[in-house]
Amino acid sequence: MQKKTQVVLSTAALLAGAAVFFSAPQNKEIVPSAVVSPDKHQQPAEQISLSDNKVTTATEGLASLAGTHHGVALASRDGELIVTAALRDLFDYYLSAIGEVSQAQLVEKIKIDLQNQLAGRGLEQALIILKNYLSYKTELIEFDQQFPANKQATDAEKVDYLTKRQLALVALQDAQMGAQVAQVFFEYDRTMDEHNLAKSRILLSDMSDDGKQQALLNLNAQLPFDAFQHQQRNNKQQQLMAIELDSGLSEQKKFQQRSEVVGEAAANRLAELDKQRAEWRGRLNKFQQELNTLIEARMAAEDFEAAYQKLLDQHFESHEQLRAKALTK
Repeated sequence: MQKKTQVVLSTAALLAGAAVFFSAPQNKEIVPSAVVSPDKHQQPAEQISLSDNKVTTATEGLASLAGTHHGVALASRDGELIVTAALRDLFDYYLSAIGEVSQAQLVEKIKIDLQNQLAGRGLEQALIILKNYLSYKTELIEFDQQFPANKQATDAEKVDYLTKRQLALVALQDAQMGAQVAQVFFEYDRTMDEHNLAKSRILLSDMSDDGKQQALLNLNAQLPFDAFQHQQRNNKQQQLMAIELDSGLSEQKKFQQRSEVVGEAAANRLAELDKQRAEWRGRLNKFQQELNTLIEARMAAEDFEAAYQKLLDQHFESHEQLRAKALTK
């Protein structure tokens, strides 16, 4: 069992709630989660073996992450890891590539990244948080099964149901991550969930339309500035998604509507992205058709592998091939 550690708040945390020094959740063993490895005899997190050969990037072999970076800079003070929500972003950045490689392989890449940025006690603490986060993600699957959607419920019943679910979710996060770390990791999500629930309660209330409008304005005014900015970005993203899903729009009309939402420069970039996606889909579809023909030929295994690789080389650059393999069968 892990030892209890004293919680120390950084100056930034005291001023803005942005970070805390590591506080291990009580009564949680420091052992790798079954998500990382089913080997029950694996060493505790403090003793996990990591390569001494540090590398500059851990994204090698992940086509979907090629040319990108999470932009997360980790730090410690007096040997203690400074925990910010960006650490969760780092985890999710790699885990988003699930399907290209196994989760165990992605976890190893996360460990390499952590090793590149941290050492000693701070690294050990980051590994503990990683283990707890993976455990939380596993528990979340069962949690969602316990709260299935009820399409027959009234709007008021749905809000009550979602309120209970949110309270249960916070309890799960605290249990798996420890209350201090969970608060940092999920503070924004919790703020927005409560904001949306409060918004729903206002809309379902008996207030007049003018009263509801004023209440909604007051509610929005309570949002932290970064949350308000994020909400504004989400509104634009929803508008862009609606434009994207409108198959009846000509390219010119789509460009015009996008320009009204995000400006002409961004609309030009989106139009270029449309062309790149269309070109990729075209190559992928042609590859799939030729692959189907190859499969139907029922070649010997060795001949098939050679023909399959040749087909990949014809249609994709080397850095694109893993992604193509993941998207085709």
